[in-house]
Parts: sequence; C-alpha cells; structure tokens
Amino acid sequence: MTSRLRASLAFGQTIIVRYVESTLFAIGVTGSILGILLFSRQKLRSNSCCTYFLAASVAALILFLVGMIPQFYALNHKPDPIFNQGFCRGHSYVNQISAMLYRWFLTSACIDRCLLTSTNHYLRSFSTVRTARKWIILLSLIWCVLPIHLLIFLDVNVPGYITCIIRKKGPAIYITSFTLITGVLSPSLIMLVCSAIIWKRLRSRQQRRKMTNINTKQSKEETRDAHVIITLFLQVIIYIVVTLPYTCYHLYLAATVSVTNKSGDRIAIELLIRFIAELSAYIHPAIAFYVHIFASKTLRRELMILFCWIFSCARGSHFDGGKNIDLNTLSTIAPKSNGKPTATVD
Repeated sequence: MTSRLRASLAFGQTIIVRYVESTLFAIGVTGSILGILLFSRQKLRSNSCCTYFLAASVAALILFLVGMIPQFYALNHKPDPIFNQGFCRGHSYVNQISAMLYRWFLTSACIDRCLLTSTNHYLRSFSTVRTARKWIILLSLIWCVLPIHLLIFLDVNVPGYITCIIRKKGPAIYITSFTLITGVLSPSLIMLVCSAIIWKRLRSRQQRRKMTNINTKQSKEETRDAHVIITLFLQVIIYIVVTLPYTCYHLYLAATVSVTNKSGDRIAIELLIRFIAELSAYIHPAIAFYVHIFASKTLRRELMILFCWIFSCARGSHFDGGKNIDLNTLSTIAPKSNGKPTATVD
C-alpha cells in the first residue's frame, strides 16, 4: 500500500512537470525575453522603475532556464550520474540567487516609486536611473554572497536524482528561516508598506488638486509614471497571492524541521507538496510581463512599436519609430511616398 502511494505521488509529479511546468516555462521564457526587449527601449530606459523591471526580467529568464531545464532533463534521465552533490549545490545556489534577485528587484521598484511620490526633494533625488543601476549591481553582489551556505550544507537526497536535502538539523533550521525571512516575508512586507504609502500620497495629491481647482493636463512623463505605478500595484497583489503556497510550506517546514520520525508516506507527501510550493514561486515571474501589458496602455503601445520594429527589420524596410502607430493595429504606415505607403524603421 505504501509503495503504491509513493508510486502514485511520483507519477503525479511527473504529470505536473510534463504539462504544468512546461507550460509555465514556455510562457515565462517568452515573457522574460519580451520584457528584456521592451524595457530596453530608449523611452522606458529613462524611467528608474522600468530599469528595475528590466533587471527583474533578466533574473526571471535565468530562473526559468536554471530552475526548470534540469527538471525536464530528469524526466527521461533518472537516475543519472550528473545529479550528484556538486550539481545539487551549484544548481540550488544559482537558482536561489536568480529567485532572490527577481523578488528584490520588484521590491526595489516599489521603494523607487515610494521615493518618487515623496514631497521631500532629497528623497525624490534617489529615484533616478543612475541610482537604480547602482542598486541593481549592489543587490547582485549581495545575493551572490548571501546564499553561499547552499554550497556547503546541501546534499543530494538519492544519488542520480534531482532532489536535494539538508541532513544536519542546525543548518536546516537556518536555511529554512533564511529563505522564509529574506525571500518571502521581507519582500512582501516592504511591497505592502510601500504600496500603501504610494496610494495614500496619490490620494492626497488628488485632494489638493480638487481643493485648489487645478485641472491641468498630465504630461507624457506623468502619464507614463502613473501607468507604471498602476502596473506595480497589480504586480504586488499578484505576487503576494501566488507566493502564499510557498510561504505556507516554509512555515510548515520551519515548524517540523526537528521531527525525525516521519513515515515514508509522509515524506513522499511532503516532497510532492514541496515541489508544488516551489513551482508556485515560478507563477509570478511567468506572468509578470503579461500583467505589465494588461495594466499599462503605455507599455502596450511600446510593445506594438517593438513588434513593428522587429517585423520591419525582418523585411528590411524602414520604420519611423512608432509615430503613426495605432493601438488597435500592429501595422505602422508612414506618409505616402510616390503615391504608395511606405513602412519605416527606427
């Protein structure tokens, strides 16, 4: 009966990897690449928050490639000598770096918008592209050092298989607490606080405008910033919702890490729950780009311009940079030349 349960759970995990995880991988890699291309555009590079989104897209792409490709390989290659202690430690180390960087780049975007909406000029001065680039480099260096414990304490659970384990109780408690605090609770709390502050400041600004009867039209930069803030709010809400399973699992793991007399069935069930919880951590990076596009008219327009530019480059034609682009179509037609419409490239 026990072996049948374990076999059923193992088969269930195989189905999840084959269909659910592969779908997330395709969606996530496509979205990450498009995000990198989109946020690299000159108009968006001048926005510090979009600079963080660009860095987050790069981190997400690395996360999908490093985190999921070995899972796909393991489907038809287990046991395999490649899944040894060295692979287990290196894979987990790089995977955690990319995951943590993604979360903290998104958190930094929230802090950046919070600084931008401040009435204090000194605080607003930190919301610049130059500061964002420096902070991205600093975060990258920090997160290359902080997960170093994974290279020391992790071990392969069964040689030839991809599952890793921490055999010593002390390091297990530390690593579980570290992941829970720095990877889940702290980013979520900071994003919630920053979002609340931004929302309060924006409401106060609207009330001041109504009281002074100011009805000025927003500039293009202000409109773009407003779209970025709306996108950020939506990203924060989705991030917190989809990371709940991951949070709950690590809370359970921290509470039961000292339990040593677990039955084989319980261990098998916990491994499946762990796999599902870790898979849920990929959901937000997978859909982040599509949330951007759904929430922001500015980003949709920039994406259409990007598609037109790619299409024009493929045809070897010329594109005007999207001056005549229509949000309802992907075709960009420039003024007529010699009686014929011509496409242009930037």
